[in-house]
Amino acid sequence: MLKMIQKRLPIELSNEDAAYIQQNLQTRYNSLFHKIRLEYLNRLGLDTNSYSLTLPSASSELILGELFMPEPGLICYIKAVRGSGYLEAGAITNEAECDTDSFFIDVREAVCERCQNVPSWQLPPEYETLSIDGSEPGNISIEPKDMAAARALMDSASRNLLAKIKDAGSIFLNKIYTDDRKTTEAYIRNFEALKLINKEYAVLCRRTGQQILRVAERSTIDESSQKSFKCFICGNPIAQEVVEEIATSNDLCSEMFNDNKWLLVLIQGILGELGVPSEAIRVYRDPNLPARLFLNINGLRFLLVLCTEELNLDQANLISAHLTAYSLHQAIIVSTHNISTLMRHHLAKLNENTVFHFICDLNNLDASIKDILLGELRNHVIAQLNDISKATPICIPSLVIARMLPQPVKQEEAPEASQPAPESEPAPVYVSPSEAEPKAESDSAQVLDADTVELLTELTTDESAADDDKASKKSKKSKKS
Repeated sequence: MLKMIQKRLPIELSNEDAAYIQQNLQTRYNSLFHKIRLEYLNRLGLDTNSYSLTLPSASSELILGELFMPEPGLICYIKAVRGSGYLEAGAITNEAECDTDSFFIDVREAVCERCQNVPSWQLPPEYETLSIDGSEPGNISIEPKDMAAARALMDSASRNLLAKIKDAGSIFLNKIYTDDRKTTEAYIRNFEALKLINKEYAVLCRRTGQQILRVAERSTIDESSQKSFKCFICGNPIAQEVVEEIATSNDLCSEMFNDNKWLLVLIQGILGELGVPSEAIRVYRDPNLPARLFLNINGLRFLLVLCTEELNLDQANLISAHLTAYSLHQAIIVSTHNISTLMRHHLAKLNENTVFHFICDLNNLDASIKDILLGELRNHVIAQLNDISKATPICIPSLVIARMLPQPVKQEEAPEASQPAPESEPAPVYVSPSEAEPKAESDSAQVLDADTVELLTELTTDESAADDDKASKKSKKSKKS
């Protein structure tokens, strides 16, 4: 998961202050704009004293802006919008372990060299920890056995079968009604391997059908036969009686179905696999109501609602109340049942400023959640860097996204194996009408992949060479005449 840190210094800068701070940091770090501007001066035959001519003008909305690349996997930036009252610095990294503190220390030192009474760094309001009344901390440290058990319940047929065993306490396998005995037996074997059920064996009197013996291991029946044990009803040897398999629920099975904990375990496990830390998650649970997770990832706030029953109006109103109370603008509804168009419209109407994502196919749950979170994260990075892009005609946000959070390769673009990969349906993520059309300003912020960037570079180089050739021919022609 991409990590983004933002901090602000509440201070108003003059043009001279901004120029000093920017150039001070450019001497300490490998900067992007600085090298490009020096190349402009070099090609025009100007000395470096003319560098101030490349800085934002007095009428520019951006008073300073620069991107730095201290080390691989880390991009830092500074920016200050005229009249905003603060200087913002940020760090974007896709490395699990990366030193970002040094950059913020150096930025503040540069400001202190120019300004007096510089306050401490402050977090933007959206980065503050969510305080949810009655909630509990999240937990991404899911035991592998619990995660495997939760994944076994993603399939509705598997989940319904286990629920039937749990409700009965124990059940003879031959008494389970099914249209597909082979699949049912495969589910049972999987439950047993995951320790969700215990399998036992019962010996029934062939004459009366009454149970005369129940053991945990089939070998125990064979041992009893060898010891000449007989049925106490009919007197026949044990080996001649009927032996039936019994599935019995256990504590893990009951725990997974208690308040539908299996779905909460599954979601937190997936978030952990994506790199979301526990401290970014708050869990809110009510008996007999959908569990809710509040996420704060890089300043983006999400509400995840986990529904194991059909969503009703009371629950929809409760969701709307949470969205309003905590100023959340992203909602992901995960449901084991289909959510009607009417209910989706109702939620969107009640929360016009919220983008809704509906996931009703748990078979693609991992991919759906990943696509939603990374998609919104890309948009967030672009929005934060859009101000800096005003300092250059190059679409900086798109280049940063292509470097730090590239789009996955599409199925048809992947290298072909010896046999073609099976076609897969796209993740069933449904979005409310409020997300239907992208805004106009985001059209210029399309993500460029590495091949496109390389192609643009080659085209620019070819155009420059062509211009040089034209200039040379024109010079020779003027000499002849």
